[in-house]
Amino acid sequence: MRSVSGRRGRGTLCLLAIPFAVLLLCPVAQGAYDPVGSGAVSIRFERSFLSFLKSDGIRVSAAAPARVNKGTVLLPVSAGLMDPTLGKSSIEAEGSFAFQSARKRVPFRAVKTKTKHSPLIAKVGGSQLKIATAGRLAAGRTGFDAKFSARSLRLTAKVATRLNKKLRPLHPFVAGQLVGSMVTNANPQTVTVLPEGKVSMELQPDFIAKLNSLLISVNPIFPAEHSGSLFTVPVIPGGTLAPAANGGTLKTGGDLEFLQLHSNTQIFMHELWFDFALRMQTGEIDIEPSPPYRGKLGRVSIFDLSGGSVSTDAGARTIGVSDAQLLMQPAIASAFNEAFGEGGTPFTPGETIAKLSFVAQTQ
Repeated sequence: MRSVSGRRGRGTLCLLAIPFAVLLLCPVAQGAYDPVGSGAVSIRFERSFLSFLKSDGIRVSAAAPARVNKGTVLLPVSAGLMDPTLGKSSIEAEGSFAFQSARKRVPFRAVKTKTKHSPLIAKVGGSQLKIATAGRLAAGRTGFDAKFSARSLRLTAKVATRLNKKLRPLHPFVAGQLVGSMVTNANPQTVTVLPEGKVSMELQPDFIAKLNSLLISVNPIFPAEHSGSLFTVPVIPGGTLAPAANGGTLKTGGDLEFLQLHSNTQIFMHELWFDFALRMQTGEIDIEPSPPYRGKLGRVSIFDLSGGSVSTDAGARTIGVSDAQLLMQPAIASAFNEAFGEGGTPFTPGETIAKLSFVAQTQ
């Protein structure tokens, strides 16, 4: 956080009619791992391998929420990380599957897939083992989602040994035995936002009138900017968003200064962040001069986020929000009244301050 005090000749604007408005972005690309929220792992066994199992009276079963369908084990994804730009992932699945004979059963639990030569891992008899190696790997993406496939899966020596020891088949499992193929489809919980473009806020007429009546101006401190009555703050690294804009935090840089002209009292809002899980805007607040005011308050909730429309373009991997309302939080209403209220309480919790708009470019 950068601390700023005093008027610094950065384009003071007395609010006679202020709109705070719009976000558009510019590019910097760097891969980052996104948390996985859902998806599926599909393990398809070769017909030859299924015939091999059948010849020894061994069948494939599954425990919910996994299931078996026509020689394919389907497991829902529960967690993991993925970097769709590099085609890398480490995915955890729910449920389990097993090879079982009439008397014995070998379960494969805590199934994981990784974009490595040994892409399938599970707990077998209490030990975490590499189940198979892959002859061919491929990774791709569709919109926000990622897909990873592993072909020509061949049994590892350790798993073959474990299966033979437990199931005691007439025809033993062997290392390198062709098993089948696997496909992992992963859907991100949130995606990394690229530090491109700007967020805009449009102040509402009633709030503008209130500021004008109290002789309060709003000044952007670089890299925040304004053109006339339009204020923008740039998107900075470290932000994430859910594709439906119902999670993640969009981070912006630059500061805003609220200055009461006749008293020289200031409220600075540094590093405005927009939390879409909690539906609020937070920032580093500084009330000057200190004393008599409280000075730096640290990061606090400033405004609630309410309403707005979401537009998602999976092909372009953009997430947009328009006309979301910023509603004043009680703590900030109290701070504004303390600094600017002149003994009264002109600022009230829940009053609409501005409308928020942006289009975020994700990786």
